[in-house]
Amino acid sequence: MEAVGRNYARFEFILSFTLREVFIIRYSLFIIHYSVVSFFIFRSRILALNVYDGLFILDSGRYARDPEGVAAQVNKLVTDAGGEILVSRQWEERRLAYPIKGQRKGLYWLMYFRLDSANVAELKHQFRLYDVCIRDNIIKIADPRIVDELVKHAEVGPAVFQDRQLPETEDEETIVEDYEEEDEE
Repeated sequence: MEAVGRNYARFEFILSFTLREVFIIRYSLFIIHYSVVSFFIFRSRILALNVYDGLFILDSGRYARDPEGVAAQVNKLVTDAGGEILVSRQWEERRLAYPIKGQRKGLYWLMYFRLDSANVAELKHQFRLYDVCIRDNIIKIADPRIVDELVKHAEVGPAVFQDRQLPETEDEETIVEDYEEEDEE
């Protein structure tokens, strides 16, 4: 009998609230819940944006026929995945160490982009479906402090080394003679 009395007392306590008080309590709980949930959603969106280094080997024959179209399609794949492109450019064209998908030459395409970490797997999948892409490699840049330097270096590209002169070296014969003289002593 006592248990029934306690439950009734609880019920009576709940009924003692006015409709206005119930509304205020429910509204307060809603605001607290909404602010906590939105904080975590906002935090996950901010923290999940990472900078990635993408190096893609593209079919050099297809690129030679339509360079603007291939470059636009590579950039479009990243932007469609929700990424922001920081740098996108051709790195170099070279002979591959072994044939990949029947190709002996490949064009290396370098990209730095900002992307939500949840979309990286989908982006890799899209690049594997894209027939011009022979290989793809996407790496997260772990230290955000070096991003600006990497982007600056990628924008400048190989032109940095064109003006640079190699130090003058001695003739190979002179080096060999000096080496032989040291052995005789």
